[in-house]
Amino acid sequence: MYKRKDHKAKNIRFYYKGNYISTNTNEETEARQFIDNFNFEVQKPFVNSVADALDAWAKNMDYENRFTCNHYSVLKKVRPWFGQFNVSQVPHMAVEEYYKERTRTVKNTTAEKELRVLKGAINHCYKKKYIDNPSNIMIEGSPVNARQRYFTDEEVKLILNAPECQAKPWGKLLLKIAFATCARKTAIRTLRVEQLKFHSNLIDFNSKDMKKKAKPRAIVPFANESLKQELLEASERSKTGHILETPTGVMTEYECDSFWKKVYKQIGINKDPNIENAVFHTIRHTGAVKMVKSGKVSMKEISVYLGHKSVNVTERVYAKYSPNFMKESANVMGDFIS
Repeated sequence: MYKRKDHKAKNIRFYYKGNYISTNTNEETEARQFIDNFNFEVQKPFVNSVADALDAWAKNMDYENRFTCNHYSVLKKVRPWFGQFNVSQVPHMAVEEYYKERTRTVKNTTAEKELRVLKGAINHCYKKKYIDNPSNIMIEGSPVNARQRYFTDEEVKLILNAPECQAKPWGKLLLKIAFATCARKTAIRTLRVEQLKFHSNLIDFNSKDMKKKAKPRAIVPFANESLKQELLEASERSKTGHILETPTGVMTEYECDSFWKKVYKQIGINKDPNIENAVFHTIRHTGAVKMVKSGKVSMKEISVYLGHKSVNVTERVYAKYSPNFMKESANVMGDFIS
């Protein structure tokens, strides 16, 4: 900001591309607000088409270090189909046609996942105020549903004892951390030695490699002494500063995805076409459902454990798994008809 020393200029100005621009105020706080708003408008991406929305979303995901190969694959599918539409006017018929066309060659859940990305990209632009009227992406008259699939206790045992887990201890440790902490894949794969707080008995999934605007991650206790000991041993033998190392060095995303997909295949996960496909995130979902079903953990604590921004998010997804879900409502109606 710039204010003339002789104070003849009443308004505070700032320099932008060779010119001084007036903030129309001589109050510093108001001037800073003006500059913040100006920068937002200047830097705000132009979003008119769905292609613009997908690009803006992908750029933000990449900035937060959350953009994966899977996201890239989905964009390659949805962009050619929807890219030309106005972001506020995506025809419902186009969504239905896409869904029908994709489900000829892939499972329903895969097509739904792709449409969730489309919906998420458009909603991202709305939340960032890039657009005013987002299209509501629907499938067969209903909003795209969140994942429902979670593993049974028996499936968890099969996963951790799969031949691939025995052949690759680093991979088994990846899965054990995932089941014990409910952390997301990237947070686990990039876990560093200094993030393990052995004296305070905590795992801090917030790393120095995270970008400034990335969402804060959870800080959780070690699930048991056995896992703590395994992580201690992994930290002592680490050559790169990372906990999960393969024979070639730091575990890559490709090595991570190849591993869990092979494990699932070995024990027959995803064989039944009538059951929703399990992905790595299913492990996180399984842990959350396990905590809720136990009836011993409050929704607030589960929310913190998962690293959710608000307990409302946790309740919206997981309240239905509680043993007491709608129990009082049923009791009231039972009294009503008795």
